[in-house]
Amino acid sequence: ENALTLGRVAEELWSGEAKYKALLAVAEAANSRRDLSSLLDIVASALHDRVPIDVIGLMTRNGEELLPLAVYFRSNPRHADEPNHAYVQRISEATASERDPRETLALWELLERDRTTIVINDVDTDPRLRSRATVRRFIDAHCMVLLPLTMGATLVAGLIIVRTTASPFVPEEVSILEDV
Repeated sequence: ENALTLGRVAEELWSGEAKYKALLAVAEAANSRRDLSSLLDIVASALHDRVPIDVIGLMTRNGEELLPLAVYFRSNPRHADEPNHAYVQRISEATASERDPRETLALWELLERDRTTIVINDVDTDPRLRSRATVRRFIDAHCMVLLPLTMGATLVAGLIIVRTTASPFVPEEVSILEDV
């Protein structure tokens, strides 16, 4: 019931002028050639009232490993003078001891196989995750949305959007994430 109410509020907030303003903020940030982590920060800020987000990661695959390209981590923000690569490295190193490379690769393989948005509303019980404890410890994820970024038929990158609270993503929120 709570999730349905939140979904209706999100849908009402994501129409007309509100949608235009949020998408315009993201487009302006992208056009200003900001680095990717700054862009993710703007996305999280633009969506804050519509889709609460704790973590956003942008990743790509290089052989048998995933390469983080950008990150937004609400509880561990970027320092004012910190370059994108240094921020991504700092977050990667801070979470490295908790990360199982096979698990993060498994998330990529879900995107690669399905080429569609994947919603995981309970990390602890979702059968698609082989090692749920790894994902939970890695970024304290309770709920997540995986979005494929493709060029033609090729998966070039993936976005992972995370909530660190047990607050499932409702369909209206997922639709908003897909729009952005």
